[in-house]
Amino acid sequence: MNIEYIIDEGFVINGKKFRWGNDRISSRENLNNQHKEEDFFFENSLFFDGDKSYDLFQKRDIYRDINSEKNLFFLNYDREENLESLEVHSGIKILINNVELIFKKDIQEYLNLLNSLGENYIETEEGDFLFKKFKITIASSKSKNGKGNGLSYFYAAKNIDHLID
Repeated sequence: MNIEYIIDEGFVINGKKFRWGNDRISSRENLNNQHKEEDFFFENSLFFDGDKSYDLFQKRDIYRDINSEKNLFFLNYDREENLESLEVHSGIKILINNVELIFKKDIQEYLNLLNSLGENYIETEEGDFLFKKFKITIASSKSKNGKGNGLSYFYAAKNIDHLID
């Protein structure tokens, strides 16, 4: 499986375009409803005088190969169930401006390639790298409790303000 990431727009999977803000139902239909829903809500406002800004929620669909984790990715949605981010954890080639990211290959190669496109990165934690202009983060295996410096995580979003200090 391949994903083409289109900065500020969304991404393409198997020739189907997913735009930031697409509704959850159409995203699922475009992927043949091969998902597992994993939604979560915890009402913290009860502990903060009714302030709902402390409530925690997650709306996401998990996509993976059956009986395998060869291809594993999540589509994340906002409260209104509009597409807001993509997380890839294994097996999928990702294309960004003619740079092909392949899981398990040395992440330093990708840092250099993306940097050569004029996008500087910030190391937010050891092995986790943020590219503000591209609105992505990538991470090494070691940073995700694995071994080595291979690419093991890719995150892209409509808005990454929550990742910037």
